[in-house]
Amino acid sequence: MRAIPKKMTGAVLPGNSTVEFKTFKVPEPGERQVLVAMKASSICGSDIRAIYREHLSKGPEAYQGVIAGHEPDGGHAPYVLAEEEDCVPLPEPLTYVDGAYMACGFGTAWECLTRMQLSGRDRLLVTGLGPVGLAAAQLGRLLGVTEVIGLDVAPGRLKVARQLTYKKGIRLVDHVLPFDDNSLRAIQDLTGGTGCEASIDCSGVAAARLLALKGTRQWGRCGFVGEGGKIEFDVSPFLIHEQITLFGSWVTSRKHLSDLAEVLARMDVHPEATGGPQLPLAQAAKAYDLADKGQTGKVCIVF
Repeated sequence: MRAIPKKMTGAVLPGNSTVEFKTFKVPEPGERQVLVAMKASSICGSDIRAIYREHLSKGPEAYQGVIAGHEPDGGHAPYVLAEEEDCVPLPEPLTYVDGAYMACGFGTAWECLTRMQLSGRDRLLVTGLGPVGLAAAQLGRLLGVTEVIGLDVAPGRLKVARQLTYKKGIRLVDHVLPFDDNSLRAIQDLTGGTGCEASIDCSGVAAARLLALKGTRQWGRCGFVGEGGKIEFDVSPFLIHEQITLFGSWVTSRKHLSDLAEVLARMDVHPEATGGPQLPLAQAAKAYDLADKGQTGKVCIVF
């Protein structure tokens, strides 16, 4: 067993699109707390939107100048203090990076898709092919969807989505489309004019949210998980008359995260397969810059 040092270096986000390093005391666990040696800590979209670029938020996303790492839980340092009740087992053969992704975007996508009762009867429409959108595509496959249609505006993300596979011979996203004025027509053409039985917006952009709703089949289900922004639409023609059930979903619970870990391990499905660059803590500035540009899969800091 290695000796635990007294001090450590952690990444701090000043709020001006830069990263600084400061020295911190290694925390000492109290009653029902655990000191965790970090192995992988991914960068969340909320880290970028509400902390890295500028300090925007209050409440759960508020940043108080402490160690960065997921809004911030302090994962961007060699050690982090956790409450015992918050620890979820990571079963083999899952990797530490799998675990980091599960605790961020994959948990969010899993919560929404399972609430929508996604299954093999469904085709899935995903608007926004960033880390959460790719997670939704992989988990949709896991839950048995027969076809995945995905859209984004970023050329880098479209390229990544076209390259990824779910299993050998099975593309992660069957149809990768650019988001433009012809997107709805393209979705209708691919689905025989009906739209998909289930859709999920992972972008938080009003136009993409509306496209997810319009691209949903009558009596279908649509989920919104992308943070921020506003949306305005005619409720009667797009929601009520189409008999669509609209879900708003935010993150997940410890119980459901544990369920996800068990299913992923049993099915030998790895969230890491959807990911982007993995960089050491010393390159945290580069990691945040890549995440901010939004042209890759999920960026992860590894130890």
